[in-house]
Amino acid sequence: SPLRIHRYPLAAAIHRTPEFAKKKLASFSVNVGLKCGHACTYCSSGAVLRCHRAFQELGENPFRNGYAIIDPDIPAKVAADAKRIRKRGVVQLCTTVDAWCPAAQEHNLGRRCLEALLSEPDWTVRILTKNTAVARDFDLIERHRDRVLIGLSLTGTPEKDDVLAIVEPNASPVSDRMQTLREAHQ
Repeated sequence: SPLRIHRYPLAAAIHRTPEFAKKKLASFSVNVGLKCGHACTYCSSGAVLRCHRAFQELGENPFRNGYAIIDPDIPAKVAADAKRIRKRGVVQLCTTVDAWCPAAQEHNLGRRCLEALLSEPDWTVRILTKNTAVARDFDLIERHRDRVLIGLSLTGTPEKDDVLAIVEPNASPVSDRMQTLREAHQ
C-alpha cells in the first residue's frame, strides 16, 4: 500500500545531541521530520519521539508503519540555525529520521539540508542513511570532502537482502548500500 506522507512543521532544525557527543560522533543533529517511512520493524524512533504532539494531531501511532512525517521547510530552518549558532562542530544528518528516505526525496531534503550546513564555515556533516539516493549528492559531497563523512547502515549481509526487504521494506537493499559505500570511498 502507498506510504501516507504528512507534512508537519518542526520548531527548530539543529539540536544539541549529548548522547552522540559522549560517543564523540557528533555535537549536533538535524532530522527532517518525525517518521521516515523506511518502515524498519526495529526502529527506535517511535519510542524516542512518542510524546511529540504531532502523532496525536495527525492521528498516527508512533510505533506503526505505513506513513512518514516530514517538514518540507526544514532546509530553511537548518540554514537559519547554521548561521545563528556560533560554536559549531559535527552535525549528524540524521539521528532519527533518514534525510534520504522516499518521503524526504520528494522534497530533496537531504541535499538541501547538506547545502545549508556546508554554506557556513566550521560545520562538519556526518551522514547516516539506509538509502542509496545519497549517491545523487556525491557531487556536493565531493566538493566538501574534507567536511563530510558518509555512512550507510549495513544491517545484514547481501545474502540476506530477501529477509531484510521484509525487515526494512522501504530501505535500499544492503547489496546496493555496499556498492554506494564503495562509490563514496572512490
